[in-house]
Amino acid sequence: MTTFRDTQHCTHFYFADKTLAVTAAATEEIYFEDFSGKTPTQRLPDTYQSKSGVSCFEAYCYILCDRDTDRLRSLQSILGYLMNHNFDRDRKAVLFSGSSGSFHRITMITDALRYMKYRRCTHIIGNNFKDGKFYTLTEDTELVIIDTLPFGFDMSLLSRHMSDGAFDAKILLTSISTDQLRNIGDDSVRSRVIHIDFDNYSDLPPAHFSPDTWTPDERQLFYHFMIRCSQLYHQKGIILYHPQKKDKQ
Repeated sequence: MTTFRDTQHCTHFYFADKTLAVTAAATEEIYFEDFSGKTPTQRLPDTYQSKSGVSCFEAYCYILCDRDTDRLRSLQSILGYLMNHNFDRDRKAVLFSGSSGSFHRITMITDALRYMKYRRCTHIIGNNFKDGKFYTLTEDTELVIIDTLPFGFDMSLLSRHMSDGAFDAKILLTSISTDQLRNIGDDSVRSRVIHIDFDNYSDLPPAHFSPDTWTPDERQLFYHFMIRCSQLYHQKGIILYHPQKKDKQ
């Protein structure tokens, strides 16, 4: 048995002693001692033990989603999408936007993604991305996080990169301003974008993603939440949030 790669229907997470293969129907634990091929050298630091309960990270996401369970499910499915590395020529870029006061809160989400898929995640500061070229990507890159795009950036460059097969990484753009959303491009570009907005909620305290300071039980609850996000994506695909429907109700 060789090291597994993600597929359209399965996402793998490498823990200290095993890989966890997540599908729509189940999670399968495969211990590295059963591998005949090369085992991954970069792994999450813990052994995985399924634990029920609500982690502090899940509670943070719930507040960030304005305590709206539908909005939280949308975020969970998007996190599942971003953690799955499967080549898809029709893949979409994910945009996290919000008021300027909420930008630092979004880093809690991006840091969690980098932690779960850190072995193949590239972080690019937007000001270094003016010409839209991915100089720092390798063939192993699974997720690209671009933070704070320069004003006036041509979003069609991203659409072109995703469709021409130059690389197969998922793309997450954070700290997108209202003006950038307004000038995102034509319908062909907008069709390649998934957008979720985080408002500046005054009751959400500043937080830092620091799993090294968490108790072992808290880390297991965090893993369990992220794995549920992955499974939700495999079950339902990307769940879009429609606030106007709730307003009508």
